[in-house]
Formats: sequence, C-alpha cells, structure tokens
Amino acid sequence: APSPLVQVRQCVARANSFEVALPTNDAARDIAPAIRTIANSRTNGFKSRRADFDDLFYQSFRSAASPNGQYAGQNPIEIGNGVKMKSIAVDLNQGSVMYTGRKTDLAVNGDGFFVVGDVNSNVKKYTRDGSFDLSADFKLATTAGDYVQGWNINRTTGKINTTGGVEPIRIDLNSVSNPIETTMARIQGNLNATEKVGKVVGTQIPTYDSLGTRIDIEMNFVKTGEMPNKFVYMATPTDNFISSPSIDDITFLPSLGVAGSIQKGQYDISVAAGAVAGTVDITVTDPSGAVLLTKNIADTDQKVVLDDGTNEWFAIEYKAGSVGTTASFEVAEVGTIEFNSTGKISTMTGSGVGGLPQLNFTSKATGALISVNVEIDELTGLATENSVQMTETDGFPAAILKNYDIGQGGIVNGYYSDGSVQQIAQLAVATFSNAAGLQAQGQNYFVESSNSGFANITTSVQGNAGQIIGQSLENSNVDIAKELTELMFYQKAYTANSKTIQVSNEVLNVAINLIR
Repeated sequence: APSPLVQVRQCVARANSFEVALPTNDAARDIAPAIRTIANSRTNGFKSRRADFDDLFYQSFRSAASPNGQYAGQNPIEIGNGVKMKSIAVDLNQGSVMYTGRKTDLAVNGDGFFVVGDVNSNVKKYTRDGSFDLSADFKLATTAGDYVQGWNINRTTGKINTTGGVEPIRIDLNSVSNPIETTMARIQGNLNATEKVGKVVGTQIPTYDSLGTRIDIEMNFVKTGEMPNKFVYMATPTDNFISSPSIDDITFLPSLGVAGSIQKGQYDISVAAGAVAGTVDITVTDPSGAVLLTKNIADTDQKVVLDDGTNEWFAIEYKAGSVGTTASFEVAEVGTIEFNSTGKISTMTGSGVGGLPQLNFTSKATGALISVNVEIDELTGLATENSVQMTETDGFPAAILKNYDIGQGGIVNGYYSDGSVQQIAQLAVATFSNAAGLQAQGQNYFVESSNSGFANITTSVQGNAGQIIGQSLENSNVDIAKELTELMFYQKAYTANSKTIQVSNEVLNVAINLIR
C-alpha cells in the first residue's frame, strides 16, 4: 500500500488545494505542488486543473505461468509500491461570459488567447483575462502592466493591416488625426425601374482633400429612357463653388434637359455691363468654351435662375455693382448607366476604368486636383423603391479623438470631434495546436512551450479563433460543487488510509511480543 506521506500528497493534490498554512519541514515541501483551483474560482479567465497519478513500481513475488495440459495457469503476484503525480491536466473549456458594461473589459468566446507583451512586442504572453485598462501613455494594458497587442490604423493610408506584425493597441485620446485624401467611394442600392423619364434620384458623397477639408459631392441620377431603363448621372462638388463679388452662391438644378447636354469640367459664370443702363449680362460658358446661355437682369441684389430658354441650369445669389467678375462651378463627372431586363447593369460610360465614374475636381483649400474612383457596378434597376446611397469611402478628415469603444471582434472604434467614427485598431487572438501544452507563468499568463506549438496570431473568428466580446469578462470555469465534493471524498480516503499506520504499529507490537 502507498505510504501515508504519499497518501497525504495524493489527497491534497487531488483536492486541488485550499490556501492553507503548511509546516516548513521537508515532508511538507513534498506536498507543495498542490493546485489552487478552488482559490482561483473567482479569477477572470482562470482554467481549472486536475492532478492525475500513476502507480510507481511493483515487487513481483510470483511470475505468471501458462496452462500445461495437466494444470491450469497461474496469475502473477505483484505488490504495488508507491504513487506519483503523472500530470496536471488543464481544463480549457469555456467559462461563462459576464457582461460588465466597462468598455475596456473583453472576453474571448471560443478558442484562443489575448496577446500581451512589452512595448516592442518582442516578449509575448497569452491570457484569457480581458480586464484591461488604458495606460498613462494611451495604450491598452493589463493590470500587471503588459501591453495588449494587435494592429493599429496606418496614419498614412487610413487602413488597418492585420497581416503585419502586432504592436501595442494605441488609443491616443485628444490627439489630432492625420487627414486622408479621398480616392475611392462606393455607391450601392436600387434605381426604381418604374420611375417616369425625367425623375431625379440623388445621393451625397463626402470627400476630403489633403488638409482634411470636407467637399460634398452631389451625385444625381436622371432617368432618360425606358425599356431598357437608362440613367444619366452627374457629380457636382457644390461646396467647391468659387464665388465672385457679384455671385455669392449657386445651386445646380439637374433635370432631363440638362442631362442631355451637361459636360464634365468647369463652367464659368461671368458678369458684364448690359446694353441697357442699369442692367447686366450674366453669361455661362461650358467646359468646351462655348456660350451656354446669357441672361440680362437688373443690376440689383436678387436671386436669379439661369436658364437657356428651355432648361434651368443654376440658381444664384446676385450682388449688384461688380461687373467684369467671373465665378466658376465644376462638374466632376458625367456618365450613363443602362440596365437589362433582370435589373443588372448592362452598359456604363464613365471616365474611369471599365466605364466606372472617376470624379475630378480642384480643392479650393489646396488648389490641388482630387481624383475619386466611384464604384457603382453593384447598383440594380429593379421595380422597387429608390435606395441609392454611399456605403464606403476611404477619406478621413482632420479631427480630435474624443472617445472610443471596443466592439465585437475586438475592433476599436474612435469617436472624433467632427462626429465621425472610424476603426482605429483591432485586437489580436492567438491559437495553438496544443493549448494544453502552454506553460503557466502566474498573473493569468501563459507562454509557449516546446509542446504547445507556435502561436497562430490572427483576428477574432478567423480560423479556430473565438470571438472577442466587448464590455464582458470570462469567469473561471471552476465547478465549486465538484471541487468541494472531491475534496471531501479524498479527505475521507486519507483518513481511512491513515489507519494503516495504527494497524502496522499494532502488528509490529504483536511480532515483538512473540519473542519476549
């Protein structure tokens, strides 16, 4: 039978250890590898442990013998001696996820670990404990002072590259973001196939120049034909109007007639003295240099609609007393779309690749040309309501980061002073081919071992990685009822086995008394 000391070690290890004061003798140190599962039942993300045992060795008193035709065979007689701890198994099953409402609390639902480490991301550790804080240097950190790793937005491109190396998550509150000049936008939705010819459907595209100045583009679709359905689109940066002392404001008036003759480029609106005293002539010249229209009006402050006799083009605010001046208005793009009988685009004409729209206009703030490729190839022409809208753009203004949250998937959203919201970072998740082989480091940390395999660092829900849940924490997966039940069981087992000491003592006393 195992010795009493071995029984003590087995009992305490299998009970997974309460925090108890132990004597400091050598025998007590043999018991020291107890697993503190019950003590960590309220530790965030803690995974329970189980001690497994092997028998140590056997003393053979008789070997096995096979049947010989005359006598039956015999089993071996072996007396077991000792017990040893074989392993400590880690239970990696999911703990319950508890909502906390704290924006830096995170949990992994499924496989994987948060990646933490030093400021240079050279030393990496892994944890399931997502109770993080924002440090004094505006980086997401653990309570032990390690930085939470992931990917930050590239300030030049405005993109988050999750294929590159990880770095500490940076949330620079009150910092000024670098503006990103718009180069791309996407418009999706439907143009109603049952609309009458001449119907105008519009949407707006916010764009930004290199200084972060916002320039809104009005994108208007005018229905010009039926069976098949045809539309002319025109993009006009109305905020980019260059005024003059006599023309203070302008509004473009899209219509079926205008759609038939509008051109891409700059329209000049000049004011000259009229043939009749007290009047002026307002002349609009199209991008080709041809005169589009001339309108004679009284030289007094007034609102004027400029028309060519058939179609109204612009509504302006006229200011008297400044003849010889010129304002300008840009049309960034003009093109056509035709839908087939299934509501799909059959043909497109535009300045961009494949007939897509390419908007070209000049920023008033910088004087530089801006070019924006607009993807409209997913538009449909079905017999249902109009739903055209911009769904994506890569431009971003200069603004101050005022607040943040960490949403599903570990995406950090930044809230800026201009009301815009942008993804500024994304947390990483690490998975392992043998997570049970990780080496525990204390403070709820693990590190790679020779049997865990290398960390596969990826984003939430990619591959085997679980989903990061915001404003939540994962509880310990310790089953208190089970642990206390086993504790009582092994306590009774130890009490029973300790009787062997008394029995052995009594047997020895009887043997000694035989020769007295």
